[in-house]
Amino acid sequence: MEQLSIEQIFSIQNPDYHVAREEWKIIDFSYPNISFSYTKYWVRDMAYIPISTTDTVTGRVIKKTDYGIIIEFNNLVELDAGLSIKSDKAWYLSSDDIARYLSRIE
Repeated sequence: MEQLSIEQIFSIQNPDYHVAREEWKIIDFSYPNISFSYTKYWVRDMAYIPISTTDTVTGRVIKKTDYGIIIEFNNLVELDAGLSIKSDKAWYLSSDDIARYLSRIE
């Protein structure tokens, strides 16, 4: 089973097509609440888009499985409702994905 810790770093495996890569770091963790800092490295530098941007997001751990840890965000748009984290990799989850994981809780 996966473990989470402060300063743990992982990369998003399914970023938006405008994003070349994303790096996330856990900055605070008090189960089930968790806070992240993340940096998006954009595909190209345009006049109105910097090469990279950094922000923070908070969420909560909703399920731990052998396949990874499921996080639900408190303050991101519906398309990116959460994350599935496994080792040094993570995948964005939609609100439908979150609902499917919640329906599997015993």
